[in-house]
Amino acid sequence: MENEVDRLLTTYERGHLTRRELLAALGAVSVTGPSLSGQSRQASVLRARNFNHLSVNVSDLKRSAEFYQRLFGLGPALRSLTPPGSNTYGLDFNGELLSLRLSKERVGEISHFCFGVDNFDTKRDAAALRASGLARDVRESPEWGWLTLRDPDGITVQVADTKLTAECRQCPPPPI
Repeated sequence: MENEVDRLLTTYERGHLTRRELLAALGAVSVTGPSLSGQSRQASVLRARNFNHLSVNVSDLKRSAEFYQRLFGLGPALRSLTPPGSNTYGLDFNGELLSLRLSKERVGEISHFCFGVDNFDTKRDAAALRASGLARDVRESPEWGWLTLRDPDGITVQVADTKLTAECRQCPPPPI
């Protein structure tokens, strides 16, 4: 699955896929997984169990939320995500979510994506990534339940527990 996600992101970055096409393809990859696509799993530092979410920078929260709700039936309601003040909101879909980040910069770009890992532990998993040599700049965020790193092309990758909902109870509701 990792190779397929890398291939899709590279294709998107080269302008051969639209953002909508990328989102649809990533959704398909998370459903089919490697066993159905004929790929075998390689030894890995962490074992991804699910594709938790993808975060996209948007200029108009209401317009984007309505688009994805109508296109894919996501929702039904937009909700605030952690951390507070991040201007990030989610549309739920079968235990995963599409994260919409209200932004004036880099609109239309993917902010980051997140894989869920069974038995996730911020400190232990960050140490394993550092020790593997895959990622030196691992940022731990135990207060939010995830860690982040950058792939070889600088794309932010988030790693969290498979059950991460990023629910923000102390955040105000979305401004729509």
